[in-house]
Amino acid sequence: MNTLAHGFADGPGPGPWILFVPLMWALVVGGGLFLLRRAGWRGRAPWQQGRAALGEQSPIVVLGRRFAAGEID
Repeated sequence: MNTLAHGFADGPGPGPWILFVPLMWALVVGGGLFLLRRAGWRGRAPWQQGRAALGEQSPIVVLGRRFAAGEID
């Protein structure tokens, strides 16, 4: 029985097809990492990404100011 996994007509063995599965997995993993990087994932926690943009309007700053003013206990 001659199948694709037996290579050319020279003899037994997987032939060049043995590289196909690892190459496909490398492309899938590399493509996933590329898409994650492209979408803005940088290895930070989601709650830390917008901290610099909030500045004085961050919830912690607002709660601290209201606590210091005596508005909340």
